[in-house]
Amino acid sequence: MAERPSRKLAVLLHADVVSSTALVQLDESLAHERIRDAFQRFADIIVTHGGIAHEIRGDALVAEFSRASDAVSAALEFQAANTTHNQQIPDKVVPLVRVGIAMGEVVIADNTVTGEGIVLAQRLEQLAESGGVCVQSAAYETMPKRLPFSYTNLGEKVLKGFSEPVKVYAVHVMDNVEVPDERCQEMSTTQDGSSDKPSIAVLPFTNMSGDPDQQFFADGIAEDVITALSRFHDLLVIARNSSFKYREQSVDVRQVGHDLNVLYVLEGSVRIAGKRARITAQLVEAESGNHQWAERFDRSLEDIFEVQDEITALVASTVGQQVRVAESKSALRRGTKDLRVRDLVAHAQWQIDRITMESAAKAREICLTAIERDPQFVHAHSLLAFINIIEHALGWWGDRSPDELRADAAEAARIAIKIDPDDEAARTYLALVNFMSGKHDAAIEACETVLGINPNFAQALGVLGLIYAYSGADTYERSVECLDSAIRLSPNDPWLPIYFGVRGTAEFIIGNNDAAIEWSQKALQRNPDFFSANRNMVCAFALDGEFEKAQEALDEYKRTVPNVSIAGYIQSSRPAFKRQEDFDLVVKGLRLAGVPEE
Repeated sequence: MAERPSRKLAVLLHADVVSSTALVQLDESLAHERIRDAFQRFADIIVTHGGIAHEIRGDALVAEFSRASDAVSAALEFQAANTTHNQQIPDKVVPLVRVGIAMGEVVIADNTVTGEGIVLAQRLEQLAESGGVCVQSAAYETMPKRLPFSYTNLGEKVLKGFSEPVKVYAVHVMDNVEVPDERCQEMSTTQDGSSDKPSIAVLPFTNMSGDPDQQFFADGIAEDVITALSRFHDLLVIARNSSFKYREQSVDVRQVGHDLNVLYVLEGSVRIAGKRARITAQLVEAESGNHQWAERFDRSLEDIFEVQDEITALVASTVGQQVRVAESKSALRRGTKDLRVRDLVAHAQWQIDRITMESAAKAREICLTAIERDPQFVHAHSLLAFINIIEHALGWWGDRSPDELRADAAEAARIAIKIDPDDEAARTYLALVNFMSGKHDAAIEACETVLGINPNFAQALGVLGLIYAYSGADTYERSVECLDSAIRLSPNDPWLPIYFGVRGTAEFIIGNNDAAIEWSQKALQRNPDFFSANRNMVCAFALDGEFEKAQEALDEYKRTVPNVSIAGYIQSSRPAFKRQEDFDLVVKGLRLAGVPEE
């Protein structure tokens, strides 16, 4: 089935070669070669300014931007570079280019843009001088006045095909000033200088339907957009677990930007009426609170995937560098057509995020219902694997043994991978099962595969940090690097106690007991029942000879693991340690603290 065309408001650029027919008459093959080369150089510049070069056809180029300032900057940078380039040409086959820039509605289908906006940009281009740029007044009015551009008011022009006159400006770069690339400046640093990628957080979409049961549908929209954006290697996307902390809260996006250390925030709302959905989305620059764009989509429920694709494309073209929107498509094609199943899995995810024994049991029940309804929905199987792992890690075994929990987790993960080999969550959970079974190399390979698919998957980085921590002192630096990256991507994550506790383990293994205690305390501040952090403190205090503190930590350890013993610890935990000497160090600390043998 052909992809349904989409309509939207955009900034359009139309470029054409001056007197191309005369150039062809001079030397047809050379003229075509140089025109093509000019537009290819222009297309490269367009990408670096956040635009999309939709097509190069004959002697014309069409591109799309989200901001007029990016379109004008790209056009002026190209014109300056093309002037220098043309000065080196020894003959008369010189491609001079004119550019027109306008705002208008366009139809996008099959990488081709049509509509009134393109026609207007073409008419403006015909008014430009050779090597010049003309812009529509509506685009001019959105240009930041701080930019070093000068404008010449050409007055109102009657353009073919338009009933109303259009005010037109010619735009130039001020003398002795280079064209600024604001987008590259944005991308060169985050607020703390920690990343060279543009960063974004997607907030949970607001349910405007008046029906609380529709909240999980709204959650599903935002989650799928996060998944799609995370696949872009040129974006830093905050994990769902952190951005969804703002669910059902009235927030200031500037505060969200500060809390999550991001440049952009995407927010939206969903309203369901019968078989129709109205979805709004707006991209906001976090520091200033200024809107970069806002869109409204009125569609049937069957077209939800297309809306998610469009939102993803808009975000990527606005904040990304050299990203191809097609990369996101597969992330949204793994879903079920049964919207009730999507709601069930979103509800199960909400339950497991609460991290209680009761919520885990409810999440399992809901997941199994979703799988029964649609056995091919990959997210349901992935989440079921995760639920088994959480129950294993936190001792919520019920009537199953740890071995059975690991086996169930592995089975659910393998089913998900069979449905979709690129499912990053399932591969991460299978890596965890391998780790818990002592297969460190296989676990590392699985995590690296995930990060090749999705470099923004915080859980994969956290799990990789965990594996490296338990692999010994030689991989300490790599463990810290991975854990820091996971925390950067998901600073409000329910997994944070795990990341902090693992950091404590890594410090303990290299003999830095003070740091091990400090990180373990951070973990326990967030989750007092995190028994691995208590174990770290027991061992660190005991090996330092602080037996009173070791006893206090042991009391807490016994509260969360009542029947703790050396034999039980050896049986349950030996596979996690790659090196015998690291495991022996932990056992020594437990014995010194007075943990019974049996």
